[in-house]
Amino acid sequence: MFRFQQYLEEVVNKPYDFTYGGKLGDENSIWGHHHRYHFKSDNDRNFTVTISKFREYVNHDVEFKDDEANAPGDFLKKTGKAGRHASRVFATVHAIMKHHANNHDVEGYRASASKDSDGKENSRTRLYDRMFAKRGIKPFEGNDFKAYNIPKDKL
Repeated sequence: MFRFQQYLEEVVNKPYDFTYGGKLGDENSIWGHHHRYHFKSDNDRNFTVTISKFREYVNHDVEFKDDEANAPGDFLKKTGKAGRHASRVFATVHAIMKHHANNHDVEGYRASASKDSDGKENSRTRLYDRMFAKRGIKPFEGNDFKAYNIPKDKL
């Protein structure tokens, strides 16, 4: 029987298989270029990870969304629809970031989490705080968000 810690390590070390969906945009454009990756969870939910490099930023932005989200802004809601698969969703996003960094010129990444409409922290900001604190990464904050700069060597 697995101890809980063994279970967590097992889940985190088993990302879903992913595919590269291609590059969009131009490095010289102010809007930059974007790389898309796709994967499907065990409960048949499709996800897209977009890694964007904007001309004015050093780090690449990382965004992931559940493709099943229908209403505008749904992809910003909890990953909870992934259910018990959420750990593997995060493991897959992490694996994609590492894969991308090994195959492209990347200094680091920037991830962000929106706060609640009243400016208070929510489950996602607390989750990101815990995840990135383990790597010694502190957030910078705005009124309605927290963002994290993740150096390539801390992946």
